[in-house]
Amino acid sequence: MAVAILGLLWWRSYTADDGVSVYYLAADSKDITQLFQFDLADETTHQMTASQEPVTGFAVSPNGEHLAFTTSLAAAELGEETIWLMRNGRTPQPLLTCTDAACHHLVWAPDGRRLIYERRALDENGIPTLPRIWWLDTVNGDTVPVLEEDTYAAAPRLSPDGAWIAYVSPADEGVWLYHFADGRSHFIASVTGTPVAWNPDSQSLLYSALNPVALPATADEHSEEEHSHANTATHLFLFDLTSGRSRQLSADVVIEDSAPTWSSDGAWIAFGRRQVRTGSARQLWLMRADGSDAHPLSADPAWNVGPPNWSGDGRFLLFQRFNLNDPQAEPGIWLLEIATGNLRELVSPGFLPAWQ
Repeated sequence: MAVAILGLLWWRSYTADDGVSVYYLAADSKDITQLFQFDLADETTHQMTASQEPVTGFAVSPNGEHLAFTTSLAAAELGEETIWLMRNGRTPQPLLTCTDAACHHLVWAPDGRRLIYERRALDENGIPTLPRIWWLDTVNGDTVPVLEEDTYAAAPRLSPDGAWIAYVSPADEGVWLYHFADGRSHFIASVTGTPVAWNPDSQSLLYSALNPVALPATADEHSEEEHSHANTATHLFLFDLTSGRSRQLSADVVIEDSAPTWSSDGAWIAFGRRQVRTGSARQLWLMRADGSDAHPLSADPAWNVGPPNWSGDGRFLLFQRFNLNDPQAEPGIWLLEIATGNLRELVSPGFLPAWQ
């Protein structure tokens, strides 16, 4: 009972003072995916959209006041996707309808006016082609390509100061960094296809890459190729813009590290770690910005943890979580206080949470 009371006290002291909320996706009473808001102060849930088509993704503006989201028709009519804007909780207004194309994966520019989105044109068979990235002005609705028309790009991420863009290049099997003002660029080899995570100071970023780990040789019937595959890890690396060099942050062991995110002061990195070739779920880990003091924040092999999101004050991590041992399990939205390890489920079911 004492533990429960203490848990409630930390919860109340945080929510009453900060008055923040969480956005997430979940199915409504008609089994259509909608956008919801959970108010941390009074623990109430509000349905933000009432779309006839499922909401497929969303992005919160830098000041937390506006929401951009995407809706899509049924799979049989893939290509009729719409980007919407909701200002200050008011009625959503359509910004762009993509005909014969899939438009999704929204990213706000730091100016709070423009969006970047991925656009995949449909071929003659209705199959999405390789992605390109486009700007969308949320005031006048203008939309133009970010890069040259023949450049395929995915998973765009803008630096916090808006000076750089990082994007995955499927053709080059890596990540390109481009400076808008002077055209400087860097290339980072990586075949994982996952987005980078910018340091809040815009001077460095995190990325994942496959990395062979040297293990003692064993004499058995397995081929050298099989051993090489078994010893390949997914590690996190830090790329420094000033030096143009990368440095490995993950431990030099066969693990799968992914979904890194920085605390607002740039001092800590939260990420997911999974033990490869096991049935264990992905766990939540924390390390310092230089890769030191890496330690787990969760340790239940049955519960898989999704990408973490830092609260603005650096006290909490928000993420989705589900039980791998339950075939019928749906993800729920969870909150972890880092200092105490207190863990609380906010809503269930729900997925893709983000702070307001």
